[in-house]
Amino acid sequence: MLLGPGPPGHPQDPFLCPDLPRPNRKKPPPNPRNHQSSPQIISIKSPAIHAPRYTNDASARDRSVGATIIAAGLEHFGLEKRDLILMRKNDWWKAMMAMMISERISLSHEWITKQLDMGHKTSVSSLSSRMKNEISKDRKLQKTKADITRIFS
Repeated sequence: MLLGPGPPGHPQDPFLCPDLPRPNRKKPPPNPRNHQSSPQIISIKSPAIHAPRYTNDASARDRSVGATIIAAGLEHFGLEKRDLILMRKNDWWKAMMAMMISERISLSHEWITKQLDMGHKTSVSSLSSRMKNEISKDRKLQKTKADITRIFS
């Protein structure tokens, strides 16, 4: 429907006549990149600092506790540190020590692997989980774990 000129003194429909200003026309917001007169607000946020859950660098205390657990296991079985090299890399004793260290403190698998001479660091998690399953089934292993825990506690 086209609107012609209205009654005298009444302007034409502004939507049909582009020359007339439109009522309630909103101006677009100024582009902050092109608009130089308004000050730019810079948000300075410091990055969130979170302690990493897992790090390769263990604290001196964790390394000390890990060494104490290994020493307690060696004492319980009458072994020496040099005997670890002669044992199999997946020996049940090494798996038990790795499991006990992993349960108590957060040392890297790499550190545990080097201390117990277990080969590759991925073997720590797999042998530890196997040992947990074995301990839950075997009373002798439960007693051995309790004895070693008693020594270093």
